[in-house]
Amino acid sequence: MSTVQEALLLAAAELKIEGSLDAQLLLAHVLGKSHTWLYTWPEKILSVEQELQFFERITLRVTGHPIAYLLGNREFWNFELEVNPAVLIPRHETEILVELALELATNTHAKVADLGTGSG
Repeated sequence: MSTVQEALLLAAAELKIEGSLDAQLLLAHVLGKSHTWLYTWPEKILSVEQELQFFERITLRVTGHPIAYLLGNREFWNFELEVNPAVLIPRHETEILVELALELATNTHAKVADLGTGSG
């Protein structure tokens, strides 16, 4: 069994990224804790089940699975959206398009259609 800190170091080595944010997000998700909690309690020991779940997700991440699918959610425009492989992951560029569209909208009775934009 590993401590939080040891698990993060092992995962970062597997991901080949020191201090990997992906590893931190995945471990926080598995533990049901905040990102900050990981740094507050680095000496906490993971249960065997937690360690297995974490490293299963790390293996999936190494093989190219998007982090949003592994976490099951993605933040978009102040909303936390549930995502899975059946939906497209909202992209940051789309948030920029929303901002631009809102700046252009001068008519309060304007009608907007979201067409052909994935899971929109």
